[in-house]
Amino acid sequence: DHIGCGLSDKPPVTSYDYALKSRVDDLEALLDHLGVKANITLVVQDWGGMIGMAYAARHPTCIKRIVATNTGAFPLPKTKKLPWQIAIGRVPVLGAVLIRGFNFFARGAADLGVLRPIPGPSRKALLAPYDSWNHRRAVHRFVQDIPLRDTDAAWALVKQAEHHLPSYRNLPVFIGWGLQDFVFDQDFL
Repeated sequence: DHIGCGLSDKPPVTSYDYALKSRVDDLEALLDHLGVKANITLVVQDWGGMIGMAYAARHPTCIKRIVATNTGAFPLPKTKKLPWQIAIGRVPVLGAVLIRGFNFFARGAADLGVLRPIPGPSRKALLAPYDSWNHRRAVHRFVQDIPLRDTDAAWALVKQAEHHLPSYRNLPVFIGWGLQDFVFDQDFL
């Protein structure tokens, strides 16, 4: 879990800023602590894609393969709009009330972001870590931190990740959108 998500610690913003750069720093610190410095198979999904690809931009020679699902490593194309369900979470005050007050994001993901309804006990377990205003801080900050213009704090990291994309052209890369896409051959594994 990322800091502030799931069962991980949920520190106040006075001790952790919940910004993309901090997430990339966290991943780098974890891999350094584990001694993982080469031949990395980077498996990334959703906002973790931006975190992982920003890490890869810092350490391009460490990456051996990439598996990317439902993510991006570049700014939102000008022809695309941020989905309204996410954009509304960026509206000052309203976004905080919806995401932190009513758990709009996590509940929406559990109800609308699935192909089949999640059974009651499983849904309850998925939502349990997000049981209060303070325990939903990280989700709100993720939404607020999506860089949409060059004045946004995370913009430089996203542009750096985008700039490095061509350097991965000779790596095995798998891009998919769901579990049904995960079909690997033995050479990949």
